[in-house]
Amino acid sequence: MKKQNLEHHVSFGFSFDNASNDYKVVSILTDTSHFVSRVSVYSLHWNSWKTIEHGKLNVRVIQPRATIVKGLFYWLIEENSVPSHFGLVWFNVQSGILGTTSLPGSTICRNVFEFKESVAVSTECTYDQSISIWKQDDDCSWIKILTLSGIAGLDNFLDVYTRANLSDKLNMMNWVYTTLRT
Repeated sequence: MKKQNLEHHVSFGFSFDNASNDYKVVSILTDTSHFVSRVSVYSLHWNSWKTIEHGKLNVRVIQPRATIVKGLFYWLIEENSVPSHFGLVWFNVQSGILGTTSLPGSTICRNVFEFKESVAVSTECTYDQSISIWKQDDDCSWIKILTLSGIAGLDNFLDVYTRANLSDKLNMMNWVYTTLRT
């Protein structure tokens, strides 16, 4: 009998679904070979899990918690390819549709977050030590909204920024504005 590998990585999201007036949990289970093996949605109203059918997704889900924008759950993924590419896997709680989105350029992606009611990402370019902020518009195109160049530790800056409260974010953005002006 073949021994089954039971190691998995779980990524999740939790939100209130206005359309169904229900709280939902979305779970993505990735096995050790980096295949998405199961996507499930838990409904508090029905007190049950529903498995979502999906095609073969050969990706590594990097982000353990979803970023939720306009009812869509987003997770950062790295495709299992050479060279590796970053993207997003997304899930629409209302329609039950799961999909993927490519990210702009061939740079390293560090963060997924909400920006002005749109999904946004920060990308890193290692050769010039710059970080760019991209936002997805309504027709799913990526628009570059900011590039920070030549500042050491930019990925640490964005990590701290995403965890900061509003007052700290305003102070940090003031620092960026002042730095870029000089």
